[in-house]
Amino acid sequence: MRAIRLVAAVILFTSLAGSGTAHAVGGWGTVETAGSGKDTISLVNVGGTRYEMGFWYGKLLAGQVAGCREKLMAAAKAAGMEFGPAVDAMWNAAYFDTKAWGEELQGVADGCAADGHPEVTFRAMQELLMVGDISEYNCSLFAAWGKATTDGSVYQLRNLDWTMDAGIQEYPVVAVYHPKDGRVHAVVGFAAMLGAAGGGMNDRGLAVSEIMGHFGDRETLNGIPFPVLLRDVLYHEKTLDGGLARMRQAVRTNQYHFALADPNAAGAKGRLIFSSHLRFDVFSDVRIVGHPVETPDPFHERLEDVVYWRKHNGSGNQVEHDALAARYGKIDAERAIEVAQACGVEGTLLSIVYHNSGKEFWVAFAEGLEPAHKQGYVHFVLK
Repeated sequence: MRAIRLVAAVILFTSLAGSGTAHAVGGWGTVETAGSGKDTISLVNVGGTRYEMGFWYGKLLAGQVAGCREKLMAAAKAAGMEFGPAVDAMWNAAYFDTKAWGEELQGVADGCAADGHPEVTFRAMQELLMVGDISEYNCSLFAAWGKATTDGSVYQLRNLDWTMDAGIQEYPVVAVYHPKDGRVHAVVGFAAMLGAAGGGMNDRGLAVSEIMGHFGDRETLNGIPFPVLLRDVLYHEKTLDGGLARMRQAVRTNQYHFALADPNAAGAKGRLIFSSHLRFDVFSDVRIVGHPVETPDPFHERLEDVVYWRKHNGSGNQVEHDALAARYGKIDAERAIEVAQACGVEGTLLSIVYHNSGKEFWVAFAEGLEPAHKQGYVHFVLK
């Protein structure tokens, strides 16, 4: 990895655009380029309080944050998406810790302003946090362990299938947070999107995956945005049970499939979750019977020590099952990437393969209009 800028643990006093006051900024941040050629990814490490981590993220990635925001806003406007109502509905202390998240978002805005991008305001960061809950994801996930893998360790997939037209693949970021009040954790995604909409893992090997759901349940924006919920799991939880409890107790919004896997869990290491505002159904490595709305039930044959799902309605399940079954008992990083590639589609914007047990992961982003699974996978180790 090639370091392109380093900020030591220093105290700066800055008068930021529009604030009218001076802020003491501690903490620290570094940014490097991981990968090579067209497969380069910005790797940013930030540490400190929520505000300090936000500030260094914004200052080190200001140009990328501004560029990614501009492209997302243009795509949203073209699609007729309205962020105002989403912010008004979801930014509520009854649903999540808006104080802590507000400090981080303000930090990003201030860091961007300090580096010449005052257009990245606090309100803009609020809007970007809501993108996941007002858009559609049609993706793939699995978690495999025990008899399914070469050495019994845990591997997990998160393929994000979304629009290529927005162009946010031009701003790939792996952000590693070293908070004073939580767990070291990595968030994989795009500049300016601070929640775990793409994916992520923490220092316990706990990792998250997501797909848009399809259960016929009532949808609402009165709840915690799912990228916030998933990052809160990584930030605060160290066990599978803790992560499941946090997700179950949350005031949730729309219909999602999630996967959560923990290499240190007793028994089954991974779970597949059907989640909505009202529903929280948890499955381990069993056959799912009786889909809420799909008739006939989507294909879903049991694979011992594996959970999997593909597409919002399970219509791609057999493709994923067959790819996993063909490598059953031999799944390692290379074969997990092969499964990710088998599940890829023309709209695969991001592909992540986690080795939860090794606290490492491989990441591929789309290049132009060429999907992620056809690119090189860049290796990261969470330390």
